[in-house]
Amino acid sequence: IRFFADELRVAKSNPRWKVRRTTYSKTIWTPDSRCTFNEMGDGDDDLLTLINAVRKDAADYMTKNGLRINSDDKIDFFNLLIKEEKMISAVKKGEVLCKIDIKSAYWEYAIKKGIITEKTNNLFIKLYEGHTTQDAKEARLKALGSMGTTVVEQEWEFDKMISETVNVQPTKPLYMEICWGIDSLMRDLGKNVPGCRYYYWDCMFANIQYKDEVIDYLLKQGYASSYEETSTEYHKI
Repeated sequence: IRFFADELRVAKSNPRWKVRRTTYSKTIWTPDSRCTFNEMGDGDDDLLTLINAVRKDAADYMTKNGLRINSDDKIDFFNLLIKEEKMISAVKKGEVLCKIDIKSAYWEYAIKKGIITEKTNNLFIKLYEGHTTQDAKEARLKALGSMGTTVVEQEWEFDKMISETVNVQPTKPLYMEICWGIDSLMRDLGKNVPGCRYYYWDCMFANIQYKDEVIDYLLKQGYASSYEETSTEYHKI
């Protein structure tokens, strides 16, 4: 993707050309070629297969269940759970906390809700057997994110843009429902287990003495987790 800007300058020598942008890729069409740019610089047939399966599941779910979902509620993604007046007194510099990360949080929530089918989950397991944990995680997140992809397409004449269209996947509300579901889980965890200090997406940071209570609470909700220790720093921005 680092070559995209250079190729964009070259494309502007064409009397008619087009560019398409999404979160993870960009494509330039000229009269003679089509060139796609992404992070890795190559295609990923397994990921495309998984994305197509997830999008089909999402479309089928919305057909059966409509659009009545919870994502109109606020989604924090990050929230400090200690309610002192000053944040500096809530989390102390250099404090050692436990970081408890829900395993496959968004994917698991989608399965529990029936958004992702067993067939698609089995497909994912088959496609990413033998891959690293990080590769599998990125594939899950990209496939889920494809439910809410925004595509921007621009038509150009030389260096002048003549039109722009923005299309959002109709299943985006369902993607936001999945985000809301995990955010709601984290807020409930903070309310029900003492020692929870703050969370970031699917990671809860808590006092070490409450580690087992946090892990047990998540297990009762059907979520496994991993654990490590971390320390806090303050950065003036």
